[in-house]
Amino acid sequence: MSAADKSNVVILDVVTCLPIPVERILNAALEADLDTVMVVGYDKNGKFYFAGSDPSAPNKVWLLEMGIHKQMQVTIDDE
Repeated sequence: MSAADKSNVVILDVVTCLPIPVERILNAALEADLDTVMVVGYDKNGKFYFAGSDPSAPNKVWLLEMGIHKQMQVTIDDE
């Protein structure tokens, strides 16, 4: 999608069951000016990818658990 095509795109703050483009998620994270970040996913060949900015394993686990907790809240609130 070219820059001109993106000018009329409206980002909605809603829960969706549809896939969201990776670029949109990563760009939103950059705009959020995060202090700590973790990226977990699969590449196009199905290879697992995991990276984080915090070197502490306990902090990484805590961040992942917080993400799980937030996802559960969204799922329960959506029902």
